[in-house]
Amino acid sequence: MSDSSLINIGLSGVRAHQSALATTGQNITNASTPGYSRQRVNFETQVTAGAGTGLQGVLVAGVERIVDEATLSQLRLDTATSARLETLSQQVEQVDLLLADQATNLNRGFEAFFAALQSAAGMPTSLPARQLVLAEAEGLVMRFQSLDGRLREQSTAVTRRAQSEIDIVNRLAAGIGELNARLAGLQAQDPNSNALQDQRDELLRQLAEHVDVRTVAEGELGMNVFVGKGQALVVGASVRTLALAPTGEVQLRGQDGNGNMAVDIRGGSLGGLLGFRDQTLNPVISELGRLALAFAGTVNEMHAEGLNLRGDYGGNLFAELNTAAAMENRVVAANAAGNGSGVVLGVRVDDPAALVASDYRVRFLDAGETFEVRRERDGLVVASGSAGTSRPLAVSFDGLSLEIGAGEILSGADFRVTATALGVSNLGVALGDPRDLALASPVAVRAGDANQGSGRLALSSVDDVTGPLFAGDGELLPPLLVRFTSADRYEVLDATDALNPRPLEPPVWGVPFVPGGVQALLPDSGTQVVVADGQDANALPA
Repeated sequence: MSDSSLINIGLSGVRAHQSALATTGQNITNASTPGYSRQRVNFETQVTAGAGTGLQGVLVAGVERIVDEATLSQLRLDTATSARLETLSQQVEQVDLLLADQATNLNRGFEAFFAALQSAAGMPTSLPARQLVLAEAEGLVMRFQSLDGRLREQSTAVTRRAQSEIDIVNRLAAGIGELNARLAGLQAQDPNSNALQDQRDELLRQLAEHVDVRTVAEGELGMNVFVGKGQALVVGASVRTLALAPTGEVQLRGQDGNGNMAVDIRGGSLGGLLGFRDQTLNPVISELGRLALAFAGTVNEMHAEGLNLRGDYGGNLFAELNTAAAMENRVVAANAAGNGSGVVLGVRVDDPAALVASDYRVRFLDAGETFEVRRERDGLVVASGSAGTSRPLAVSFDGLSLEIGAGEILSGADFRVTATALGVSNLGVALGDPRDLALASPVAVRAGDANQGSGRLALSSVDDVTGPLFAGDGELLPPLLVRFTSADRYEVLDATDALNPRPLEPPVWGVPFVPGGVQALLPDSGTQVVVADGQDANALPA
C-alpha cells in the first residue's frame, strides 16, 4: 500500500508539472500574440476522503491569467487620451495650414482691396482705378468663399469619419457582448475562459482607441462597459449601439433602435473628432462668417454715405445682408414641435460690428406664450419675452433681431439660429459699373476767405445721410457755417443767406473745441463729425 501511495504521489507530480510545462510552452508560443496574458498553473494538495491521512500527491487547481485590472484600466484610459490628442492634432493642423497659407488666406485680399480703394480715392475720376476696386472686391469675396468651402469640406470629412468611428465602436461592442455570452456558460477554472477573457480585454483596448470606456466586473467572468458619463454600452450579453443624429449629436440607442439618449463622448479618436468639430472647426467657420458680415456691413454703411460719379448716394458695395431669403435661412427647426409649428421666423443683422460667433437656440415655453434665446457658445440667455398674439414682433440681441411672425407656435418648439456661420454664403459684390462706386464725401468743407489763423478743419465721416439735412439734391438743407467764438468754443449757424447767417433751431453755440481731436459737428443730432487741429478764429462755411 505504501509503495502504491508513493507511486501515485509521484505520478500526480509528473502529471501536474507536465501541465505546468505545457502552460509555459503556451506562454512562450503566444509571447507575440496581441492581447495574450501570461498564465500560470496553481497547485494544491490532493486529499481523498476516508480513514487515515488520505494523501494522494498534488493536484492542478487551475490555470490562472496573470493580469492587473488597475493596470488594464489605466491602459484603456491612456489609450483613449492618446487617440483623442492625436486625432485632434491632425485635424487642427489642417486648419492651421489653410489659414496660414498666403495663397488662400485673407491678408493679401484685404491688402489688395484697400490699396485699390486708396488709389481710386486719389484718382476719383479714373475708371480703370475704379474698376480695379471692384475686381479686388470680387477677389476678396472669392478668398472668403474658398476658405469657407475648404472648411466645410473638412467638416463633411469629419462627419464621415465620425460615422466610420461609430460603426467600429458598434462592431467592437457587439464582439464584447458575444464574448460575455460565451463566458457566462463557463466556470472560472475552465482553461477556455482565459483565452476568451484575453480576447475581450483586447477588444476593450481597441474600443478605448475610439471612445473613452469604463468597465465594471459582473460575477466571476462578466464585464459591463460604460461610455460617456456612465451610459451603459454593454451589459452582459445585451448591447446598445451608438448613432450620429442629423444634428451632429452622438446618441445611444437600445437593441430595438428606440430609447435614444445623448451621450457625451470625450475620449478616443471619436472624442477627438467631436471635440475638434465643436471647439475648433465650427467656431472658425462662425468667426469667418462674422468677419464677412462685419466687413461687408461696415463697408456698405460707409459706401452708402458717399457720392458716385453720377452724383447719387452709393448704396451697397457688397450684397444686401438682409434679404428675405437670407433672414429665413438663418432659422431652422430643431425638434418635432418646431417642425410642426406654423410660425414664420427670421433673423436680421442690425449691427455687424456687435455680432458674436455663435449659434443660438430659441425655445418657446408655456404653450408657446413665452420664449427665450440662449447663446450656445456659453449657454447664456441673451433675450426672452412673451410671444403673445400681437405679432409680428422683434427682439434684439448681439447685433441681431429675431423677428417672430404670425402663425401657430407649439409648446416646446425649438429653433436653431445660425447667422455668423452663414455669413460667407451671403457675401457678394453688388456693384457692376465702376461709375457707381461712391468715393466722394457728401459734405465739402471750405475755409472762409477772411480766416487769419493757421488751423484747419477736415471732415472725418458722415454717420447718417437719411436725415433732413441731406434731403436736398447736391446741397445741405440748410448749408452750415461753423464760426469760432473763441480759441476753444464754436457755434454752428444756418448759412442759407451767406451774408446774414442765423442761429439753427434749436441753437448750437458754445460747443467745446479741442485742437487735434475728433468731435461731433452738431452735438445734438450727431449727423456729422469733423477732425480739427490748430485754431481758426473766423468762419468755415460748409
